[in-house]
Amino acid sequence: MAPYFLHETNAYGVWQAQDDVAAPFRTAEGLAELRRGGQYRVLTPEEFVTELKSAPRPFTQFHPLCGGMPMDLAWSSLRLFEREVLPAFG
Repeated sequence: MAPYFLHETNAYGVWQAQDDVAAPFRTAEGLAELRRGGQYRVLTPEEFVTELKSAPRPFTQFHPLCGGMPMDLAWSSLRLFEREVLPAFG
């Protein structure tokens, strides 16, 4: 997924910098820099459930086709969430 996250942040980062817009997207030189930035997080279902249950108001947002991600990869993430995260919230 990292190459798609990198593409997204760089595309939006360049566009927003051209217009001098304050936004969460910043360009990154490569995957190591992207990981250090912490904007994109990849968690196991167990880590995600723990995090959501400890939040005062659990909330999540998906962008499954981020950066041109292939449909199969996007669907696999959504199905994993459906099977292993949602059941923890009844």
